[in-house]
Amino acid sequence: MNAEYLIKMANQIALNLAYEQDPERRADMVAGHIRKFWEPRMIEALLAVDPAHPDLSPCVVAVLTRL
Repeated sequence: MNAEYLIKMANQIALNLAYEQDPERRADMVAGHIRKFWEPRMIEALLAVDPAHPDLSPCVVAVLTRL
């Protein structure tokens, strides 16, 4: 799995759920979406990304701890 592509997809999910103003709830929603629609190997590859990666949105960083 290409980490850059997974980061882009996760960031897009977070952006699409930006209507949720509570950051904790939004991170829960993004994590739920990823758990529901992504293959386990995609999730594993995303979890292997360094949380300090400059392309990860703050929401996706919060999502990493929920997966």
